[in-house]
Amino acid sequence: MAQEPKGESWPLERYRNYHCLLARLHLDAGLQSEPDASDVVQQTFIEACQAMARYQGQSDPELTAFLRRIQANIQADAAGRFRADARDVALDQSLQADIEQSSSRLEA
Repeated sequence: MAQEPKGESWPLERYRNYHCLLARLHLDAGLQSEPDASDVVQQTFIEACQAMARYQGQSDPELTAFLRRIQANIQADAAGRFRADARDVALDQSLQADIEQSSSRLEA
């Protein structure tokens, strides 16, 4: 589905349920209450709007991938802030890979 996501408003709201599901699947069990899935999604959309001027994608799949990357970074940052351990780059990469894999399964 080729569609132009840029313009007066991005169609972000139609991605809300999908990203809430991804957030719930990938939030650290110890962090389920802080932040919650809706907080993660809201922050994802805020950051996407802030990055709109730099966004170069032209299609729905590109926008979806762009939002997943933002969300993976937000969730990794949240886990790092609330985890007593030092941030592990391998965990961040693993989280992004898990989100991509979950996304592929959901799309199938």
